[in-house]
Amino acid sequence: MGIDPVHINLTDCSGDCFDNVPVDASLEIDHINHNKTDCRLQNLRLVTHLQNERAKPTALSPDVVRTIRRLYAAGGVTQERLAVQFGISRHSVSRITRRATYAEVETDD
Repeated sequence: MGIDPVHINLTDCSGDCFDNVPVDASLEIDHINHNKTDCRLQNLRLVTHLQNERAKPTALSPDVVRTIRRLYAAGGVTQERLAVQFGISRHSVSRITRRATYAEVETDD
């Protein structure tokens, strides 16, 4: 006994539509890079609810936040490189280094 697929419209923030994409009703759409505004097909995948929950980024430890800030402040490393190294998005690295997130984490000076 299979599950009948349903058809939904996926609309990204730029207005492009992916009409009549067959989707199993028990699955969710996961944004691979965790950026919900990035709806390019290569960034989307169908997963179960449990898989989607497990894929959510976890909070970084204060030590990791300090390390990211220290490495970026020292120069010679890009935000993109730090993102790959720590398994987070470049946007997250930017927010960490600008203290838009983890503002409560003091830097070891």
